[in-house]
Amino acid sequence: MVTFDQTLIPVSVQREIVQAVTNESVVLQLANVQPMPTGAETIPVLGSFPTAGFLSAPGASKPSTTMSWTALQLKAEEVAAVIDVPTAYIDDAGFPLWESIQPRIVEAMALVIDKAVLFGTGAPASFPAGGVVAAANSTPVATLPAAPQNDIAGLFNAVLSNVEAQGLVPNGIAAGISVKGSMRGARTTTGEPLFVPSVADVAPDRVYGEPIYWSVGSAFTPATAVAIAGDWTNLRIGVRQDVTVDQSAEATIYDATGKVLVSAFQDDKIIMRVHMRLGCVIGKPITQRQPSGAKPWSHFPTGLAAFEASAEYGTPDKSAGELLDEERAAQQEASAATEKAARGENGGASAPAKSANGGSTSGK
Repeated sequence: MVTFDQTLIPVSVQREIVQAVTNESVVLQLANVQPMPTGAETIPVLGSFPTAGFLSAPGASKPSTTMSWTALQLKAEEVAAVIDVPTAYIDDAGFPLWESIQPRIVEAMALVIDKAVLFGTGAPASFPAGGVVAAANSTPVATLPAAPQNDIAGLFNAVLSNVEAQGLVPNGIAAGISVKGSMRGARTTTGEPLFVPSVADVAPDRVYGEPIYWSVGSAFTPATAVAIAGDWTNLRIGVRQDVTVDQSAEATIYDATGKVLVSAFQDDKIIMRVHMRLGCVIGKPITQRQPSGAKPWSHFPTGLAAFEASAEYGTPDKSAGELLDEERAAQQEASAATEKAARGENGGASAPAKSANGGSTSGK
């Protein structure tokens, strides 16, 4: 019987792995996550609307109406990662070894979840085919919006507008980290940035008031989508078993044919196993605008995010680097003037200081 020694990996590292998988996965941050009491569960989804109407006359018969529901099957599937570490590394490492392993495990778990749910890559059969961006679930933005909206701001406006056109209210955006560069480069006609990142560590960045969560891994495929906006309440993630971390100095790793790859006891290794069980379903909501079923999401690919500054938005007179160089030079000039004044090199008279707008200020 395999004996698990819970002292091999620090408890603090185990707890960080459990929490960090949720924080790293954009799916687990945006979706409607719920516990699963059993390995399979039925999720009811509204299938038809009730109707109402005015009475034709006092005392007239009131209109009758019905409602119906359909059922989605939520099935828990296991996702796992196993890693072996030589005990010699642990004994001789001159740095916190487990702390360096932890983010890589978290990244691997979050990546496989996001790719399966968003794009259907490597997903089990019970997961929605094609994921969130499948044609049945998401409206793609195939071309740049017309000027002057042919930039990153216009693209985000387009995907949010597509969701609203379905009769749904967007409540979040998932995006690949590469989009940040286009957002930082977007400027007004006078050079001010259009997007300002959140200064609070616990608050997400926002685009047009909607929170945006960044995927730092390779989940987002450039040719398919680098940003997805939508009503994420229609993405249901059922968690049957939360992230669990086990470790052993006696376990054995086999391949699919039964061949022994690693024997922890014989090879002097520690084996860490991280696993969880979760299911995924996507609801197709009915709305007054789309009574036959709305598409809860919209997305755009990388090619549209790589655009040139349009003439309508204009080009700043100076680049950000030039402005920073000028600011540093002005600060150095002011410091030199202050030092000369302190040494009395200006004859005792105090030169007026330049203000930020090019004028001067002097004390009375």
